[in-house]
Amino acid sequence: MNTRWAALEGMVDLSLIKLAGKDYMESRSQIIFNHMAFPMKLDVMGALVSELLPNYPRLSGFPVVHQLLKQAQEQRNSVLQTVNGCCHSARPLKRWAGV
Repeated sequence: MNTRWAALEGMVDLSLIKLAGKDYMESRSQIIFNHMAFPMKLDVMGALVSELLPNYPRLSGFPVVHQLLKQAQEQRNSVLQTVNGCCHSARPLKRWAGV
C-alpha cells in the first residue's frame, strides 16, 4: 500500500507543478509540494483548478477527481490506523499463526 500511495502522491505533486505552470525538473517546484500535507495539496490543487477553469474547460471534471482523492486518503488513513492499533472503532486484526 505504501508504494501505491507514494506513486499516487507523486502524481499529485506532478499535477500541482504542471497546474502552477512550473517545470518539474526545477528543484524549487518539487520542494514546495514535497513539504505539504496531502490535504493542503488538495486545497492548493482546487484553487489552481478554479483559477484555470475558464481557460481550460477540460478541468471541469476535477470535482470528481478531488472527491476520489479525498476518499483514497480517508481509506488509507483508516487502514494505517487499524494496522497500528490507533482506531478503537475498527475490528481487531486477526494474527497469522506463529506470528
